[in-house]
Amino acid sequence: MKSLMQLSALAIMTVGLTSCDPFEGLLQVKKAFTVISTEQQSGCGQDYESAPCGPAETKIRIPAGDQNAKLDFVGRDQIQITMKIDGRKTTVKMPLPNKLSLPQNGAFEISARELGQSFSAKGDTVTNISDSQPYRGYEQCTYSRYEYVCRIVNNQQVCREEPRTVYGQQFVEFFNRSTHQSLNVNFIDTAVFATFSGTRSSSQKIYTFRDRCF
Repeated sequence: MKSLMQLSALAIMTVGLTSCDPFEGLLQVKKAFTVISTEQQSGCGQDYESAPCGPAETKIRIPAGDQNAKLDFVGRDQIQITMKIDGRKTTVKMPLPNKLSLPQNGAFEISARELGQSFSAKGDTVTNISDSQPYRGYEQCTYSRYEYVCRIVNNQQVCREEPRTVYGQQFVEFFNRSTHQSLNVNFIDTAVFATFSGTRSSSQKIYTFRDRCF
């Protein structure tokens, strides 16, 4: 029975920083370029008389120079780059018609057609994972317990069982997993004209055993 509980508990993770966090780093632009940022319009097709509308496209000019930026893979179908242009926070959104599976370690390439741009992207990722020593001890937990409750309703006493949340403790075994990823991306037309280099880190608390809550 204990082994079954251990196997099921392996699937339960308490996540601190998740892999959804963006890569933060430096965007180096050798020459200014234009990006088509695409964003779905809100309110499209809500009224009977309104005509269907597609995503809104905005052309954003990225100036030459070096600056801090964030690059995020939203799901597997969008890339977002957040930076400051003329002192204002700007987010470029590039949809991916073909879902991108970013490798943990290795190279990847996105064509200009997939990006919907006049340039392509080529890069690589490196992932380092380390696990802590195992820990064991007691943690706070909650469980539901039914109690018989009586109330006066319309001058009559009505009794029934109702769930109550009870705070308790349980014995657990777990370890902490730290993940550090680095990302390098080259943006290319006829040659490399811009480069992004960034990192992100995550921490997971992984339970290998959870006893009953009491």
